Amino acid sequence: MPVKKCESHGYYRGETCECGEDGELIIPDNKLKPLGKIVSGALRHFPKDIGVNLDQNGWADLDQLLEAISSRSRYDWLTKDDLIALVETDKKGRYEIEDNKIRATYGHTVDVSPDLPKKEPPEELYYGSSEEEAGRVEEIGLKPVNKNKVHLSEESESALEVAQASIDNPVLIVVKAKDVYKENVDIRKAAKSLWVAPEIPPEFLEIKN
Repeated sequence: MPVKKCESHGYYRGETCECGEDGELIIPDNKLKPLGKIVSGALRHFPKDIGVNLDQNGWADLDQLLEAISSRSRYDWLTKDDLIALVETDKKGRYEIEDNKIRATYGHTVDVSPDLPKKEPPEELYYGSSEEEAGRVEEIGLKPVNKNKVHLSEESESALEVAQASIDNPVLIVVKAKDVYKENVDIRKAAKSLWVAPEIPPEFLEIKN
């Protein structure tokens, strides 16, 4: 769906704002997905290939990111406001902008460690897994797979939905998150309903079949 701007409520995704106004078109639907992919790649996976430098907390200069992406003919339409609109309307809260810097808050495969807030999590968090992986997890705990951190969802349905992208009939792993926190495992809030940790020991896990 497109990104638009309402005079009263700012950026939003969809045809009309919650107030009913048909706002100004900022990013058309056919350009939004490709833009999201290259921003994700630049801030999570291959910044050097794009021409972006990340600091140890994952921050990149917003102007540098804009220049690196807009210099490609496919994105020569891109403006700073477009990047801001992308971030502000991302429902998963995958990115943040502060002091003309931008970063992804989770999902990294490059060696960065965002200084995310450490706070007490909900009673339970969730992770979607294959049956084969779940068997190993019961023995060794949850460890990162293809990313720097273990990603945990506040919603069981969301955890299974993520897993279904690559697994048929995933099983649900319940994480006793408050107990993990009390044992000083470094669990942190990364987005609206997503938490990350370096790993989760097996004694804090329960497999739901």
